[in-house]
Amino acid sequence: MSLRICTFLLVCAVSLLNGCSGLRLGYPLRPGKNDTPTFAHTIGRVNALAVTILPPLTQVWEQDITAGIGSGSLLLVDSIIMVGNLRGELYALNAKTGKRIGWVTLGGSIEGAPVIDGDLVIVPVAGSHETLIGYDFLEGKARWKTALVDIQASPLLMDARVFVGNVSGRFTAVDRSTGETVWHFDLPGNTSLKGIRSSPAGADVNVVFGADDGRLYNLDARTGKVRWTFAADGAIQAGPSIADTTVYVGTLHGTMYAVGLTGGSLLWSHASGAAIYAPPLLHRGGCYVGTTGGVVIALDQRTGALLWSCDVHSPINAGIVAANAVLYVGTLRKELIAIDAAKGEILWKGGVSGRIKTTPVVGADRVFIATDDRLVQAFEGSVR
Repeated sequence: MSLRICTFLLVCAVSLLNGCSGLRLGYPLRPGKNDTPTFAHTIGRVNALAVTILPPLTQVWEQDITAGIGSGSLLLVDSIIMVGNLRGELYALNAKTGKRIGWVTLGGSIEGAPVIDGDLVIVPVAGSHETLIGYDFLEGKARWKTALVDIQASPLLMDARVFVGNVSGRFTAVDRSTGETVWHFDLPGNTSLKGIRSSPAGADVNVVFGADDGRLYNLDARTGKVRWTFAADGAIQAGPSIADTTVYVGTLHGTMYAVGLTGGSLLWSHASGAAIYAPPLLHRGGCYVGTTGGVVIALDQRTGALLWSCDVHSPINAGIVAANAVLYVGTLRKELIAIDAAKGEILWKGGVSGRIKTTPVVGADRVFIATDDRLVQAFEGSVR
């Protein structure tokens, strides 16, 4: 048995014997190419993974994390699941068994997804004075805490900086190691304090996010200066996704936009007919998005042409994840659904205990979901 596994088992045993809260691992987490250390898998929020998990699925475990779960997603790194709840608790679970490794209370509520970087997990918090926390899980304590007003989005970690917006309309870059503010940007003319609930995406020196004022912003990651803004038809609470030289984002009015990353020019738009709350999935030339109208649509990334539409008969608040040729989507009707990415046909659907408001995660030969009745669940399918 390796030294690393022995250390891990010893930490788990100590935690169980103590019978109290605590989150401390014996080693830093190292993400593989099919792990998800950040919301929607990558900094571009392109939530497609080169794994094959074919339906039908069978539930293999579930774990109660004692409180509801926000709109971000689970994280999966190094066979560890990390998830925050609306009571401000951060949990680490064994991805194979579902057993708790540890948990820690950070205050407030965790509504977006944290981001994992080696020995540090960076956690967004709302309802507390200090709302961005760098938690060192080797030391088992917070390394830094920063007061940024309530955060209801998932932070972006890029080039040793953490980028995130708050509900008052301020977007901030902080140093990954210290939590100190590097720069901040306030939404212009924001007398009504419209907020930023859109999780930012990054590419090169570009940091892109939407806001409740109905605009898409691209800031220079180094300085915080505006590179361009784009006026949409309504509030943007969904995070954008970036592929190559294009930004894709949806609005609460139900319009999907493709905008040039360099200059912010409109490339195409598509009216879906219902609100969009999550970043689109970009996969194999398609732009896939779920709507509150209960429909999953696939658009051509280049032209915006409708490739197919799949009615799942239930509102969708969360993002979609791709496991090669299969898309997995959760609904507010308490269903996990598998859809053929090429044809838009439902391959399988299974009932779950609660509504799914968070983006599913795939990896470790499984599909993982979180439900609003405080459960994390793992499903196994056919793996090739």
